[in-house]
Amino acid sequence: MLIVEVRFMLKRFLTLATVMLSLFIGGTTIKADSHGETVTNITVAQYQQNIAKTIPVTPTQVVNKLHAGDTFVLYLGFPGCPYCRRFSPTLAEFMAETNVPVYYLDISQITQQVYQDNNLKDFFTKIDFQGTPTVVLLKHGKRIHSYVGSETPLAALQTLTKYKY
Repeated sequence: MLIVEVRFMLKRFLTLATVMLSLFIGGTTIKADSHGETVTNITVAQYQQNIAKTIPVTPTQVVNKLHAGDTFVLYLGFPGCPYCRRFSPTLAEFMAETNVPVYYLDISQITQQVYQDNNLKDFFTKIDFQGTPTVVLLKHGKRIHSYVGSETPLAALQTLTKYKY
């Protein structure tokens, strides 16, 4: 039974990774629907500039921080995600206005081997990962707040300032 569940979760993760990779290959401007609505005009270079003040972390570092019971804000995204790029100015503004350190996990760097080696299934379940962009506050190994999607307002992120980091 456990093997079937692991295979199902792995297939689900690989499907998500394939979709995200196909978005990355598609270019910097991606259409949201058949009506021709553009998701974002923010380029990968602009995205990188917007997230420059984040603290890059590896999956191993994230899992270690989680197991240590640290309180931290984690941003999950990747450069090829048009919704992540659209959200990046809001994240940049949040970091400019606050002293809250934001850790960045570039999920495009997670291979199947890294996923298995770091037992990321448990991590993604614990944070209730639904897609990118995601900003999640973790405290004592538990998810306290999470914000998913490019429409997350600055006001929502500002609620994260009341915690000690």
